[in-house]
Amino acid sequence: MNSVIPQKKIIKRELAELKLALAQKKKKLEKKQTEQQIMLLERKKKMQHKLLELEAVFQEKNNKLENKISRLENEIANEKNELLKAVAIEQHDAIDHLETYLEEVDHKYAYFRGLWKMIRKEFKDIIRNNIKARKQT
Repeated sequence: MNSVIPQKKIIKRELAELKLALAQKKKKLEKKQTEQQIMLLERKKKMQHKLLELEAVFQEKNNKLENKISRLENEIANEKNELLKAVAIEQHDAIDHLETYLEEVDHKYAYFRGLWKMIRKEFKDIIRNNIKARKQT
């Protein structure tokens, strides 16, 4: 029995040493976990910061593109208006040219109508004179 007591003391001492070692390992593990959590939080903050930077860059580029699109749409609208004006001017010029041409044609036909009236009158006179000459003979 005497040998049981020293063994009991030895076991208690070993158990105490194991508990102490376990507590130290637990502390180290908790410290390591805490450090990992801190690193993860720092990494998360960096990623969020980087994401915010990227969003800002994207928004800036998006705004520039929208402004460029708006400017180009305005330029296209201006070009369309200028084209419509140019087409209208060309149409008016073509109408004026057509009116001039029609006036010339009308003038020529008026000349021919007058000439035709004169020819008809002369022809009637010739026929009338021929009929009178036949009647007299």
